[in-house]
Amino acid sequence: MLYNHDTYNVGIYLRISKEDGDKEESESITNQRKIIYEYLNKNKDLNIHKEYIDDGYSGANFNRPAFKELLHDIDSGSVNFVITKNLARFGRNYIESGEYLEKVFPDKQVRFYAILDNYDNFLERVENDFFPLKSVFNEKHCKYTSVNVKKSKRKRMTEGLYACTTPPFGYAKDPNNNMHLVIDPETSKIVKKIFELKASGKTIREIVTYLNNKKVKTPGLYNGSKLFINTKNVEIWKSNSISRILCNEVYLGKCIRGKSQKISYKSKKCVYPKYDELIITNNTHEAIISEEMFFSVHNPNKYHSMHRKLDNKYLLKELLYCSKCGNRMYITLEGKKTMIHCDRNRQSELICNNSSRLSYEWLENEVINKIKQFTSFYINNEIIDEFLIKSIEEKIKNYLYRKKTIEDEIKKITQKIYSMYNDRLNNKNSEEYMNTYSFFNNKRNQKKSELKEIEELIINEREMVTNGRNKTEKIEQIKNILNDSLDSENVQELIKRIEINNNSIFVKYSFSIASKDYSVVELHNEAEI
Repeated sequence: MLYNHDTYNVGIYLRISKEDGDKEESESITNQRKIIYEYLNKNKDLNIHKEYIDDGYSGANFNRPAFKELLHDIDSGSVNFVITKNLARFGRNYIESGEYLEKVFPDKQVRFYAILDNYDNFLERVENDFFPLKSVFNEKHCKYTSVNVKKSKRKRMTEGLYACTTPPFGYAKDPNNNMHLVIDPETSKIVKKIFELKASGKTIREIVTYLNNKKVKTPGLYNGSKLFINTKNVEIWKSNSISRILCNEVYLGKCIRGKSQKISYKSKKCVYPKYDELIITNNTHEAIISEEMFFSVHNPNKYHSMHRKLDNKYLLKELLYCSKCGNRMYITLEGKKTMIHCDRNRQSELICNNSSRLSYEWLENEVINKIKQFTSFYINNEIIDEFLIKSIEEKIKNYLYRKKTIEDEIKKITQKIYSMYNDRLNNKNSEEYMNTYSFFNNKRNQKKSELKEIEELIINEREMVTNGRNKTEKIEQIKNILNDSLDSENVQELIKRIEINNNSIFVKYSFSIASKDYSVVELHNEAEI
């Protein structure tokens, strides 16, 4: 027996997955619950605290809401006994399962029991020794099921079947075949209008303004799906929505699948294959847009220019913020120019009205020059030099000497008062004692006041020395940074944030070493853009 509790409060854990093959009736939540309650009915000393159900979550990892709630209740002391149908219901990742069952739960003195596997960490059983082997088989089952599911999905892709939950804007699911697309009469008109506006020479920004002014419903409002419930500004048309529609070959009657793939059945991370690696099937459904119109407006280089990679030469990249909406500013390559702008404004002026567009090269040059100017100003006007520091240190020595003298005087006065008190006990004149005691006590209080003043002076002078040396060190640090080859890391040692609006740029520095606060400086954009 490892440990015992006077009362067992049971957390019943139930899980079923749609991805790892747990679709059989034998693994259903109902079946799991039935087996567990049959066991609990035979053990009346167990108190049921709560059921924790993860319906539709894979056992390949423990990123599950109900399981996290179970751990929270374990930490709070509400649960000290966890019960499942079998080990596979708890998890199929043998490394993480072993971490919980052989370390986390024992450390927290939590009993775990898997009924069908007869695994009980409370008892020393032979079955417990087979836990690692069973866990490996559970994980292999998850892996092979994942492979089979991928094969099945890929087969549907090559057949041109559309298996996504939400159909593309402009289409609907065929009521007779859930994997076939049919044209939606209402939303397809909007798609056609977008292509017509672009073909007539309208920019994406102008199309966004047109649709918002006409109060045309967005894809998010039409879908009304869970994908858009928590989306901000779902009622507003944005530039990226228009770009996606103009680039989507689904409107040519093609089914394009395999745009993203999971790295592993254990991970949620995805990779994004190149265009020539996608699965493209022609004539799978009726087209909304003709090829002639599609390719007359489709320009991949233009629509995807926001995704062109930027190298590390942009020192201020991580420091640029829009002062209107607070979001990061984007740096984009437009031909030979490198421009800064607010992406939310690019999406729609209804989201952010900061239309500022700046040359990145100009901004970086201005900011670096300002730092150098400030450094020069501090060096010439604000540094306490070594001569002054030495004079202050000499003054501190005198204060310390005076402090020691006063402390000695207070000790002598205190001793005198004690001596007088002894004389008083020997029946000396009480009136004379009171007069003398009053004199010396007042003198002692006066010396204590002098001592306090001296101590405050010492503190103030020491702060001046410290501040002076800190200022000197800070200046030297800034000079060294500016003299070195600048990179994004040492630039961030100098600058906290750069806020940009339509009229000016505010640079907030990470240092303030002058008597006045120059940590926020305004730069006006005088560049001709």
